[in-house]
Amino acid sequence: MKNVRNRTRTWLVIMLAVMMSLTGITASAQQIPKETEVYFVPLQFVFDGKTFAPPTDQKGFIYEGSTYVPLRFVAYALNKDVQWEQSSYTVTVQEPDKLAQIVIKEYNMNREVRDPESKKVDTSEIKASIIDVYQEKVTYVFDEAEKEPSEELPGFIYQDTLYVPLRFFSEALNRVIDWDQETYTVSTSTKKEPKPETKPDKKPDKKPEEGKETSTSKPSAASLIEAARSQLSSMESSATDSFMSLAISYLSSSDPNVRAGIKTQAESMLAQLDSQVASITSNLEAQLSANGYDTSAVAAIRQEYADKKAAGRAALEQMR
Repeated sequence: MKNVRNRTRTWLVIMLAVMMSLTGITASAQQIPKETEVYFVPLQFVFDGKTFAPPTDQKGFIYEGSTYVPLRFVAYALNKDVQWEQSSYTVTVQEPDKLAQIVIKEYNMNREVRDPESKKVDTSEIKASIIDVYQEKVTYVFDEAEKEPSEELPGFIYQDTLYVPLRFFSEALNRVIDWDQETYTVSTSTKKEPKPETKPDKKPDKKPEEGKETSTSKPSAASLIEAARSQLSSMESSATDSFMSLAISYLSSSDPNVRAGIKTQAESMLAQLDSQVASITSNLEAQLSANGYDTSAVAAIRQEYADKKAAGRAALEQMR
């Protein structure tokens, strides 16, 4: 029995460590929350013909006449992955990899409304609410292109969730919005762009000058390290969501067989995570060495990964 408890404890430590990695969106200690008047209304979200509802603690609201939505909820509903870099306050919305696709699919299954009701909203019951929000300067990257909301309608961090104007988000992803005032239904669909006129390829006006290099130059150490960190960030973000989903399933079930199966899944995922980190760092080390650069950054990255697990263990000890 003691060994079983130890294995369970180890598994929970692993999950906690991964969940602590990169997904937390928190305001800096220097920021002071701002009291803001908003209207929480019964919004309905229809994306490409399907109705979705955000988590109960992440309801959208109206601010200055604009609809604000939790960014991750909308991104997942539109089948986009989300990465958050706490140190630089950068959120990246991009095409998901295979692991992220699994997480997004499961998330959307839980958020889809099977039998949506469309009825007129009684606006007389809608009252203003005062909430504390943080207006941090956030960098938004959509499919490798940096976008910025208007100064009048910035993004807000509210209860550790990033909210953005739906119109800004949709237009950044080349979507169009429809608004039903009576039912408070927001609908989005893909914007259809006219096909550009095709023209025959033009031959280059002149040949490269003799003696000049035409191949790409030697990559800098900084660019190699940044690329590796980007891979790790994407991997950890996807893994965190996957472990979170498993944690919810584990805590929702009282069947010991189901829980045992979930723990086996988590242990397998962790082994894959360790393997991916080893592969990425080894590849970075080889690239730096091949180009004659110092490889000490690799040890630092490996230590960061180890520290995250150690932090998880320490947090769990405090929770006992």
